[in-house]
Amino acid sequence: MNFNRYKVLRISSGIDDIGDVNGMYIVYMAIIKVIVCCAIAKSFKSLGKVMIVTAILPIILLVAILLRALTLPGSTEGMLFFINPDFSKLLNAKIWVEATFVAFNTLGPGWGGLMMIGCHNKFNYNCLRASLISSVSVLLIGLFNGLVVFATAGVMAHEAEVPVHSVVTSGGFSIGFITYPKALSCFPLPQAWSVLFYLVLILPGIDSLTVMMEPFLLILEEMCPKYFHNKRVALLTVTTIATFLVGLLFVTQAGVYIFILGIWYIATWNVVVICLVEAIVFGWVYGSNRLDRDVKMMLGRPMPGPVRISLAFIIPIFLSVLLTISIVTYRAPAFGSYEYPWYASIIGWALTLSTLAPALGYAVYTLSKQKGDLHQRFQNSVRPNEDWVPIDASYREFWKKDSYHNSLTWKQLFLYNLKGDSGRFVSNSLTVEEQHSLKAFT
Repeated sequence: MNFNRYKVLRISSGIDDIGDVNGMYIVYMAIIKVIVCCAIAKSFKSLGKVMIVTAILPIILLVAILLRALTLPGSTEGMLFFINPDFSKLLNAKIWVEATFVAFNTLGPGWGGLMMIGCHNKFNYNCLRASLISSVSVLLIGLFNGLVVFATAGVMAHEAEVPVHSVVTSGGFSIGFITYPKALSCFPLPQAWSVLFYLVLILPGIDSLTVMMEPFLLILEEMCPKYFHNKRVALLTVTTIATFLVGLLFVTQAGVYIFILGIWYIATWNVVVICLVEAIVFGWVYGSNRLDRDVKMMLGRPMPGPVRISLAFIIPIFLSVLLTISIVTYRAPAFGSYEYPWYASIIGWALTLSTLAPALGYAVYTLSKQKGDLHQRFQNSVRPNEDWVPIDASYREFWKKDSYHNSLTWKQLFLYNLKGDSGRFVSNSLTVEEQHSLKAFT
């Protein structure tokens, strides 16, 4: 732990003590930036190939580490400690808040990456099945990763002749840099395994960087096609240089404090707010009835009842409660025993608001472009424009003939969200022949 803290991270006395810059880390960061550029130079075509490698190799290494740990005394005790949690902790609201934030960062909703990947799918691609498989896979891999960590921690506890809980005292990102090197030291040729491990450890990070940068480039290309069309390399170069310069803050001696501050504010409340708004928009503004029609047109079936109820009721209520609890129980950021200065919270909240400001600004701009009083402006601004049509031309005419403006009242929409209505998937505005043709497509 001390080696990781004072030799690897070279932590300074605080966030206001920037210290010097590690030249070797600058080289590492430059190499990673070049790899990311190569991964998304041709957009999704190259990105998909990179993600196959970055997703599979870490799992193979985890299996190897677990198999080796199982041959050592103490691994069983560590795994039993992991699978026998203290259920009384579930009564602590803070546990639920932090677990939810971790789930948001792991599954990736609200970041834009999932929508970016989804927009490259075929029109009839079974996105429901893919989302279930990916969610379950992330859960199982996370549990497996925890099993490997605690199996190794059990070995360390056996060697030190102490309980397992006394070994796992450092949370967050530090525990992986303590238990995994220990596990690799038990392998033949531990130096070679350690090099392989840290190379594989970089791959999920590269995966995340590519998935986060691609939506940013895609938005710029679609919003300003006049300036950025067929100029991906130039746009990617400028973006990479800008992010590299910002990243220099993290390779200073105060980098870990800046990193924790960013996670504390950027990757928490704003993502929850974005997902809450998305659930409300699709469940209550656009409406589950229209969403069901769109899903049935693509997949041949509407949303399953549990998904519809979750979208309309469970997610908005749960996220609203989560936001309320997290705000009520808010505490200033901290790193171990270090307490951040008062101005760190101001910077953090400014970072949180800066991620939400573009959406709020665009909402105000959209309202200002509409005509009528405020109520009419709002109604017109939440109505999809003429470009909101199926991308598949064979469905487009049927979709347009389905009377979009035949909206439900709040009471009807509430009952639809709760019980569904199979009779409304194909609108009565279509003729019988057109309805049969539409069913033939799906």
